[in-house]
Amino acid sequence: MKDLFKGCWTIPNLLSLIRILLIPVFAVLFYNGEYGWAVITLVVSGISDFLDGKIARRFNQVSALGKILDPVADKLTQITLAVLLFISFYRAEDANLKAFSWVFLVFIVKEFLMVAGGAVMLACGIRPGAAEIYGKVATFLCNYDSCNCIRPRGWRFQGNIHTSRCSYDDTCYYFGNTNSCSICELSSRNVPPV
Repeated sequence: MKDLFKGCWTIPNLLSLIRILLIPVFAVLFYNGEYGWAVITLVVSGISDFLDGKIARRFNQVSALGKILDPVADKLTQITLAVLLFISFYRAEDANLKAFSWVFLVFIVKEFLMVAGGAVMLACGIRPGAAEIYGKVATFLCNYDSCNCIRPRGWRFQGNIHTSRCSYDDTCYYFGNTNSCSICELSSRNVPPV
């Protein structure tokens, strides 16, 4: 345990600590419907996640504490995202969105199991290995998809998940966006409107 805090005062560890402190800020912003600011907070967290590893390796500031703080910050961020999205989808008026909320519940359980597994490893004196590229890609994709799910267009904030009729005569789902649907935007590049 003593070795855990040896050389812990580093910029990468400070960045990981800032990421952990940004989690309640993000949660409050999201819960209060400030989706644009919540996305900005999440992007800042993601950039600091990228930078802490780069700085640690480039300037030889890798520490035992950093090897624990970084994944803890990632897991706490992902669990918070999943919980908030679960609550939002579960409270949606649309039955399809409400039914989809279980996906976030499965993700929450998976993240808690990973955290519990890491805690058991640490309790047994086994230090988890360094993050692999696939874990970093998964973290990036989780944050990217979450930003796309909650980002507003034109900084117009709405408090609920909305449904609308799009030009393709399908019901499109979008979160906090009263101008257009991301699904329609993507499909409009390939399919002419009806």
